Amino acid sequence: TLEEADRLIRRATQSRRKTMLGFNLRWHRLTQRARSLIGQGALGPATMIASQLTSFHDTVPEWRKRRGSGGGVLFEQAVHHFDLWPYLLQSRIEEIAAATSSAQWEDESATLTARMSDGVLVSAFFAIHTGKTNDVQIFCRDGSISFCLYRFDSFRCMRGADRSDGSGIRMQEMARALRELPSGFLRLRRGGDFIASFQTEWRLFHTAIRENSPVPCTFEDGRRALQAVIAAIESARLGRAVKLEEPGESR
Repeated sequence: TLEEADRLIRRATQSRRKTMLGFNLRWHRLTQRARSLIGQGALGPATMIASQLTSFHDTVPEWRKRRGSGGGVLFEQAVHHFDLWPYLLQSRIEEIAAATSSAQWEDESATLTARMSDGVLVSAFFAIHTGKTNDVQIFCRDGSISFCLYRFDSFRCMRGADRSDGSGIRMQEMARALRELPSGFLRLRRGGDFIASFQTEWRLFHTAIRENSPVPCTFEDGRRALQAVIAAIESARLGRAVKLEEPGESR
């Protein structure tokens, strides 16, 4: 609950120890690349994001089947993208409209739309116990960026002025894939970019402890993502969009 999150934040503030939240997707190599391009305005201002995160497990533990124990696709999976969108755009989620499907357990799948504080629109899909995807597309005024967090060679940056038949883009992608192949295989031998995102996360936490510097992902960041989860659940229940409170509104 948000009250429990507030309690954790107060305890962290009062403690001399370092606390950091584990949103590893922030530190994925392709996320960092996309965030840099967006921040530089290389493709103009962002206008829309589309993302999907689905998973497959042979067995699903009981706790993952119920919202009350932190299960369901919104609490367990969507929360990572609820942090990822604001991180990429350096903005916040302002409004969410969601629909969920529950059969064997609560929130097996969910579709939602959202509006960011900078006006960017979001369309997203999440599901448990299906194929594995973790894809993001960012549409900007002058082009688009797309990548899969499970594939090292998936990053695509397309400019609006590129030829409509896509031949130039394909040639550039082939050349880039060949250049990145040696380093890509090396990362795969070490577990791949997704595993590396966890390793980077721990290195950053260690650095914050060693140098007594601010952590790069706080409990406040976690509260904002949790707030989006709760708004999505409420939206699915009410059948209408739900606005998220402004930062500091109800603390």
